[in-house]
Amino acid sequence: MKESRRLNSLGLRDELVNEPPLGIEGRVSKGDLLPNFLMELSDASMRTIRSGDFRLVQTPAFPPEEESVDELQLCLVREDLEDPIPIEPLYEETVIVAVDASSVKVGETGNGIICAIRGAIVWRRGGEISFIRCGPLLFHITNFVMENLHEEKAEANFELKFPVSAVSRLRNLLERSLQGSACRRFEGAILLFDGSLTAGTPDNPSKNLGMILSAARRRRNSVLAISKATRITLSGVNASRLLRSAKAPCLLDIDRDVRASFPNHPVQLLGKVYVAKLSAGGFAFRLDADRNLPSNKVLESVGKLVAIDVVEQGYPDTLRLAHILSSFTASEVIGIQGLLSKNFGLQMLPKVNLRRILFGPFGSSLEVS
Repeated sequence: MKESRRLNSLGLRDELVNEPPLGIEGRVSKGDLLPNFLMELSDASMRTIRSGDFRLVQTPAFPPEEESVDELQLCLVREDLEDPIPIEPLYEETVIVAVDASSVKVGETGNGIICAIRGAIVWRRGGEISFIRCGPLLFHITNFVMENLHEEKAEANFELKFPVSAVSRLRNLLERSLQGSACRRFEGAILLFDGSLTAGTPDNPSKNLGMILSAARRRRNSVLAISKATRITLSGVNASRLLRSAKAPCLLDIDRDVRASFPNHPVQLLGKVYVAKLSAGGFAFRLDADRNLPSNKVLESVGKLVAIDVVEQGYPDTLRLAHILSSFTASEVIGIQGLLSKNFGLQMLPKVNLRRILFGPFGSSLEVS
């Protein structure tokens, strides 16, 4: 994996920018990847910080980012499942591109919370892997941010909830921007997205995803989305367990069952839904393919994926790297906290753990209250 140069801006953004891959015009710059709206909102929101107490996230027990599942829970009943579709590996030179983004809570101020978002694009061409990493962008989430996000929403029927939904919305805006950039810059590639191709929620408007898929088609790119977790069950069995005894690589088409549950629903399925088992002994995952791709093109794309990428444990390595490069480590969060203390005059205080104070060793964080 190669890294060509590092850019810094205001001490708050760390961008790793590679030379563009072959066939892409021009050089990659942060302006092409980070939406102006997000950069301006980041700067404006950070100016709303007032010096004072700053309660930290408990870094000694720093939790990993929770898996976000952007789908409704579906309990489907079907006795006559179709046979899995076998996949033939197709060894044809194709670029594999993966996009992911993550967010993390850094701490709390007297009138809001501070979060950071970061995204990454990773591409595999032959035996070489390259990447671009954008961020972190910091946001002080207050009513100011909520009002600006409300104006940017494409779905007028939803209300953003402070502050969790705002963080998800910010992360989604960055992720969609990176996905759109990848769709425009690559041609004839296989694009891997984290999650599903379901849209229509407050933090995931369907208009944005629809435009991205249209851009991908114009460049002859095939979009596949892979979910690490799914709430779909068929006859009481989670979809990810339906192919336990099947021979890999294979696909199971469950689109008809899933689509029947969304006749008149604001949530839209922009992809055709499968269960995919990509490697022998590996896990099975929900896989969404752009609905406008013909079935034979879907099989061809998955065949190229398993032939070109490393799919150990059933998960594409390129998408795994995108997740790793976008995620925040505990040491990075500590560094951001120190920077905030220095630049904004915040007094860092440990966060009060009321559960531990009230219940002592019986206040386990594993409990659901």
